Amino acid sequence: MTTDPYQLLFRHFDWATRQVIDACRALDAVQLDRKFEMGVGSLIANLDHIVWAVEGWCDRLEGNPWRPDDDGPHTLDSITARLDDVGRRWNALLDADRAAGRLESPLTYDIERPPGTVTRRTLPRSAVYVHTMTHGFHHRAQCVNMLRQIGVKLPMQLDLCFWQWRTELPPETIKQRCG
Repeated sequence: MTTDPYQLLFRHFDWATRQVIDACRALDAVQLDRKFEMGVGSLIANLDHIVWAVEGWCDRLEGNPWRPDDDGPHTLDSITARLDDVGRRWNALLDADRAAGRLESPLTYDIERPPGTVTRRTLPRSAVYVHTMTHGFHHRAQCVNMLRQIGVKLPMQLDLCFWQWRTELPPETIKQRCG
């Protein structure tokens, strides 16, 4: 069973994001692109943003500048492929940082906000790992709300506890805890 906090966050992030992507597979292009007054506007844009943000933070952790958003078009399959790729990168970076004792080392990067104004910021690498996952949780919750407004209900809760019960505990435990 996963007990490492960073791995708990990432494995849950990956699983829950895939649950939302799978729920979106029943939708047509109009529903995926429907504009909402939350997040970055639509389901497909929010899902792209979730993965793009992890890609960007991986870029920074690797010492590279943040990649620009390619503005699509994005598909559920292309987002899933990018999620696969960024998962490998994220885990390799975490393993390397942990092995080298760098989790508490500072990561200094430049951010341009508003456009034309560059600010230098520094965070511990550990904070970047945690922020990356919690940022995804925030936008995934917006996706769940968008799905509800379309009339799609996810077949299960997406909480970390439910992920662990459903993926890492024996089936008899699941029946006791999840019904």
